Amino acid sequence: MIARSYALPDKAEITARHGMVVAKHPLAADAGAEILADGGNAIDAAVATGFALTVVKPMMTGIAGVGFLLVHDPRQGEQWCFDGAPRAPLAAGPDAYAVLGENTDGVGLFRVANEANKEGHRAAAVPGVVAILCTAHERFGRLPLARVMEPAIRLAVNGWPVDWLTVAHTANAMRLLQQNRAAAAVFLPQGRPPAWGPPADTLVQPDLAETLRRVARDGADGFYHGEIAEAIAHDMRRHDGWINRDDLARYPRLVERPVRVTYRNVTLLIPAMPCGATTMSQTLRILETFDMRGAGHNTAEGLHLFIEAARRALADRFHYLGDPEHEPVPVQGLLSEGHARELASLIRHDESGFPVAPDAPEPWVRFSTETPPGNPWRWETAAPPVAVAAGGDADEETCTTHFAVADRDGAVVSCTITAAGMFGSGVMTPGTGILWNNGMTWFNPLPGTRNSIAPGKRPLTNMAPTLLLRDGRPWVAVGAPGGRKIVNAIAQVVSNVVDHGMSLQQAITAPRIDASAKETIADIRIDPRVLDGLRSRGHRVTAVEDSVAQAMFSRPLGIMIDQADGTLRSGLSPFHMTEARAVQLPAAADSRQGRGTD
Repeated sequence: MIARSYALPDKAEITARHGMVVAKHPLAADAGAEILADGGNAIDAAVATGFALTVVKPMMTGIAGVGFLLVHDPRQGEQWCFDGAPRAPLAAGPDAYAVLGENTDGVGLFRVANEANKEGHRAAAVPGVVAILCTAHERFGRLPLARVMEPAIRLAVNGWPVDWLTVAHTANAMRLLQQNRAAAAVFLPQGRPPAWGPPADTLVQPDLAETLRRVARDGADGFYHGEIAEAIAHDMRRHDGWINRDDLARYPRLVERPVRVTYRNVTLLIPAMPCGATTMSQTLRILETFDMRGAGHNTAEGLHLFIEAARRALADRFHYLGDPEHEPVPVQGLLSEGHARELASLIRHDESGFPVAPDAPEPWVRFSTETPPGNPWRWETAAPPVAVAAGGDADEETCTTHFAVADRDGAVVSCTITAAGMFGSGVMTPGTGILWNNGMTWFNPLPGTRNSIAPGKRPLTNMAPTLLLRDGRPWVAVGAPGGRKIVNAIAQVVSNVVDHGMSLQQAITAPRIDASAKETIADIRIDPRVLDGLRSRGHRVTAVEDSVAQAMFSRPLGIMIDQADGTLRSGLSPFHMTEARAVQLPAAADSRQGRGTD
């Protein structure tokens, strides 16, 4: 055996009593902290952070992005999910694209002629970011929306000095951005990416600033109706796109109760729409049948159990999950104790193997090492539907961002928003600064499957914003970017804090594995003898090193709340510009809010 050196990345945990914002860009974290310091609550600060991210993280999200936002409301002790999932335009049907052939990723997806579901006007899904941010503010905000959006508008008007990561991503996306004149004018000044200093070029977005002003004045209607909507529809018509004014006007302001899932003594709250969080929670439900603490952290036995649980949950994901507005989805069965125990009973401890669950459907989606799905319908109250082919999902969600906010009154927000692919579809509506997502890539372009395209339908995505409650009170808000790797990452973070008693920072910094592709990858910091133990059980495992330059794993972030004294504690990925801001309110603010000083 040859030993090799490796980095030991970490981030310092910071604490706060009055409020905290964690985000994937320092300027976005500053925006949320500014609003908290001005007397806003966690929802105000989250809206400020989210809109700021649409300005300073254009490669990861945008005002025409999509996502989910979870809120804990301390006044009523209730939790809500704001659904901003992508929706297929009304003109898009199952045969929307010319299908060329099956992909090689093993999950039943198919390639499309000219990559029309990834690039260009027909790749754009109807967006939900403005809907969820404005609707959450209408329902729970304290400050006026115009005040809450001031930081984002200021960043768009005055510009912000580009960082090395933005420059690198822009350079990588040059071919895509060059295809659209409006996008190239903003992101490729003088025909090249902006320069990273010193001094750094300043990225100014005056058209986006005007769009943000309209939203600040008129709320979501400023985006989904009126002049902005007409400009969008006009540009889409000119370029044979599908989105029109009806698509925008009909986008639902969907507010639902989150799905509640128990894991040992903790309650997980996840989006109601099936997404990455559903599969993450099913993984944990399977693990709950084992003594993960007794197995030990990052031992061969513990990681073997995790890989097996993750692969079975992913096999179910590819076979059963889709939009419940269009097909019955056995979410209750997938997350049931009975189904979890049945799948757990199939896990071998001596070697990797995949016996088939009773009544498993055939043929199954061949995921990775051909793990078959289970039969969750036996645990559902409803009868199973007429057979529909498994839909699969796309792993295009590598360009995503997450943020979390907590205030001293007990309000907590966990929100993931994304453009889907890097710089989305590469399409910008002229005169608006709106850069469009490419959310249509998440559908299976082949007709007749659970995740096929239908007008107004939501595709299966990888996002997994999560709130954890302990004894009925908020404990952790967490989420991550990272495509399909989000699913395994959040499951491991939750297991780390619940099973192994880690702080959130320790749980995020700890080396992880990912079993979401054909081959399991493992952080090089894991003991090589442990990886040999996994191989002896039949797993294909490759050790990789995460780094600032290349994200080998998903990169979570969040906030942990000390339930003994209310102290807020950050948890941040060690890489890139993941930032936390602690807010200390003056005594006068404490008095205004009816709370004593610390």
